[in-house]
Amino acid sequence: PNETAKAALRILERIGFRYLNQVDPFDGGPYYGAARDAISCVRDRRQLVLPGAADAPAEAPDAPLVLVSAEGAHGFRALVVRQGRDGTPIVGSRCRDALGVSAGDRVSVTPLP
Repeated sequence: PNETAKAALRILERIGFRYLNQVDPFDGGPYYGAARDAISCVRDRRQLVLPGAADAPAEAPDAPLVLVSAEGAHGFRALVVRQGRDGTPIVGSRCRDALGVSAGDRVSVTPLP
C-alpha cells in the first residue's frame, strides 16, 4: 500500500482485520478481511435501554467516545458521544431528540477505536 493507505490499514488491523495474502488484480491493493466476531466494534457492541433521566452529566473532555445508534422516530440515526464514568454513554436530551428516542427505548452502543 502507498503511504496514504497505511494509516487506514493500521486502523483496520487495530479493530481485527488481517492481511489475507491476496492482492486486488485491478489496482494491486492488498485484501484485508476478518471474521465478523473478530471485529472489535462488532464484537463489543451492546444494547441498552435509555434511563428516564435525560440531563447529561458533565463530561470529561478526555472520556472515551462511543457510537450510539437507534432506529427511532426519524429512522436510523447515530451519534458519537462521550462515555460516562460508569461506562454508559452520555445521552442528553439534545442527543435523544436527534436520535428520535426517549426513556425506555433501546439504543446500540459501539466503542470506537
